[in-house]
Amino acid sequence: MSDQIGERAAVLRGLYAALGREMRAKTFGDHLRIQKEVYLVRLHPDLAPLLPFDFDMYIRGPYSTDLADAYYAKARPARVEVTARAAAYAGEVLGMDPRTLELAATLAMFCEYNKRFPEFTAEEGLELLLERKSWATEGDARRALEVLRNLVAKYPELRLPAPCAPRRGVRPMRWGEIAAEAARLVEEAGGNAASVEVKPTKPPLDRFGPRVVVEVDASAREALEIWVRAAREARGRGFILEVRWTRETNVSAEELVEYAVRALVEMEIPLFVDPDFDSVRAVREARKAEARDSRGVARARAELRRAPVRAPRAVRRGRAGDPARGAARRGGRHEAALAGRAGRGPAHCREARGAGRRGRERARARHRHRGTPGRDRARREDNCGSRNPA
Repeated sequence: MSDQIGERAAVLRGLYAALGREMRAKTFGDHLRIQKEVYLVRLHPDLAPLLPFDFDMYIRGPYSTDLADAYYAKARPARVEVTARAAAYAGEVLGMDPRTLELAATLAMFCEYNKRFPEFTAEEGLELLLERKSWATEGDARRALEVLRNLVAKYPELRLPAPCAPRRGVRPMRWGEIAAEAARLVEEAGGNAASVEVKPTKPPLDRFGPRVVVEVDASAREALEIWVRAAREARGRGFILEVRWTRETNVSAEELVEYAVRALVEMEIPLFVDPDFDSVRAVREARKAEARDSRGVARARAELRRAPVRAPRAVRRGRAGDPARGAARRGGRHEAALAGRAGRGPAHCREARGAGRRGRERARARHRHRGTPGRDRARREDNCGSRNPA
């Protein structure tokens, strides 16, 4: 067992002990419950540093191999201190019944996966949940969604992305309250708010709330550092925080873009949203273009196969000084003529008689492409028109 696994195992057992629970990891049901509990508990910012586990979607929902290593390992519980608010939230998660716990954790991970797409809705999350959990009913799925929303309404600091956690059932903050909250976050991050302005946002960013522009008495670099620190706490507050400065601009354009991206990532705001972009239409048009290209390639190949391929003159007429080759070609023509007199005719003549006038024309055209010398060519073309060629 590595030192890292041992430390994580000790902290994990210590966290359960601090919450007044015993961490049992003996049966499959115990393992399943620990996986879902830890995934939801780590959504609280005070508990996330204690649970640095990476989760992926698995058969029964969120699953972490690092967490499995931790609860399989033998370790003594470490001393862990938890705030009263974080302990209250974790107690509600640990008190869920197994059915609701599994559904809520899986739905929360669907929201986490699709947070980059503003068009993703809670109804789509419920559809995905019911597809994966065939044993669940629509009522079960909607109850799990309401559990998540109630938790976010009670603990706004949770890092649960929309749309699984809109502020449904909670009185929306007035713009004056939003301005005061934004100024408080900036001051806690080390800034001195000189002015605060609240502005509306346009769709689809309106789902994240209005823009709050806080101007601080600092240089550009200091203000941008304050913005990044405050953005971490502004996540999920119902507004988009923006910080400006009153002193000198001591950053380059590239640095300004980098700070802005970092702040938006901390607030979980999409970096770019194009409301006119239709992914379904784009994929459909791309497939149509690909099909057109493939049909064009197939058509060109077919035309190449039908095109006459004439051999060089020396090959068509037999090379000079090669009597054996010339005799073989003359012998082949003689055998074809004898076969025609016998009433059978070469294969191309039999096909031509069965296909009618157009078939005879195609047969003659193929014969011309093969480069038959002039006198024998005329004789063979006539042979294709009669069952008793002369």
